[in-house]
Amino acid sequence: MADLQSKTYRSKFPRRGYLRAVGFLVNGEYLTGKGVSLGEGGIALLLPKLCQLAEEVVLTFEIPHGKFICARAEIRHSASAGAEGQYQLECLFTDLNAEYRREIRTFVSERGLH
Repeated sequence: MADLQSKTYRSKFPRRGYLRAVGFLVNGEYLTGKGVSLGEGGIALLLPKLCQLAEEVVLTFEIPHGKFICARAEIRHSASAGAEGQYQLECLFTDLNAEYRREIRTFVSERGLH
């Protein structure tokens, strides 16, 4: 697991700012965080709890003017966000279906319309 911390992960897909609530289920505990950015490959968010790298989570969020999405993801990066008690996590979607990928791709490509 320490090896994951030393790696740098670059997004394969374009991202767009996503400042909305995100539900976060980890080890039976449900938290509400705030989205930072969203792309077809994953999401960055702020949470009040630091989580372990490579941990499997379930995320729930809504695309503006679109669908409500529930997706499995893996935590790829976590760090203190500077604000006391806030941590920034970057999660990689692990099994996002084609319909949800298309919905996110459309959201990212519609810059400035929402």
